[in-house]
Amino acid sequence: MYFGILTISHQYYKPTHGAISALFYYLADFFKALNLRSEYLINSFPVNVCDNIRISRSRLVRGEDYRGKIVSKRRYFFGFRVQMVTPLEKQPVQFFIPPGSYVDVSALQMMHLTLPAGSEVYGDSGYTDYEQEELYADCEQIYLTIQRKANSQRPDQAWEGAYKKMLRQDIEKAFSQVTLRFPKKIHAVTEVGFLIKIVLFLLAYALETNLQHTT
Repeated sequence: MYFGILTISHQYYKPTHGAISALFYYLADFFKALNLRSEYLINSFPVNVCDNIRISRSRLVRGEDYRGKIVSKRRYFFGFRVQMVTPLEKQPVQFFIPPGSYVDVSALQMMHLTLPAGSEVYGDSGYTDYEQEELYADCEQIYLTIQRKANSQRPDQAWEGAYKKMLRQDIEKAFSQVTLRFPKKIHAVTEVGFLIKIVLFLLAYALETNLQHTT
């Protein structure tokens, strides 16, 4: 069963969409090369397929897999949850689009971070998974630096907590810039078409940030 999980290398990207993949990968490699600090941010944002009141009439996607919760706003949405990885300068280098019910830690377990060895990835406490942290550190030398909860089994030192809190503000700024570029409603007649339009918006944002670096 296809749940709409999409990465830039998904099989739906052929042959017409190969150019989209190639361009995004080119920009992603360019941004990674510029990121000499090897520090990255990971966060997610929701993309609604329709308003909650119209869920029962949705023809694009159906089922509870697409019903997600925005914890910070204490409300639900129906659609997809875009996971995105960026350097501190906020250019997108990787994304993953599961249905809305997939919370951050579940998405992290399903996606594969393709970052240079020695990279540090900062995220909020929703990405807490000690096993994933150890696997990435041991196998790929990628270090998941996740903000700890007060009752965490692995609490931060004071300076670590302060630094992660500062980066949290950078994460929110980066993702607010992306979501500002999304329309209030994305028109599509198929699920794949809807996902492709999300990818095109991410690509447009990547191109825009590329121009800012080259001008």
